[in-house]
Amino acid sequence: MKLVKDPVWAKLRISFNGQWKARPEWCCSQLKKYMGTISSATDNRLGIVMDYLSGSGFSGGRVTIPCIKKLFASVSTEIEKRKIKKKG
Repeated sequence: MKLVKDPVWAKLRISFNGQWKARPEWCCSQLKKYMGTISSATDNRLGIVMDYLSGSGFSGGRVTIPCIKKLFASVSTEIEKRKIKKKG
């Protein structure tokens, strides 16, 4: 995992400790709040959230929450749209 120099993200990331099993919907809502509207989120914030959701806790199957799958799909789709737009 790469070091992120965003103090807002650092604080949010710490707030997730021990929360995914107890309050998964809250955690998802905090990720959404951090990004804002996905279509207008900065590339940096999209990348940070995508890296986080691609981490071992999620990709390894330890955290299996429907809102995560939906958020992952939405962020992934937006990143792909932006890649296509930059090429064209």
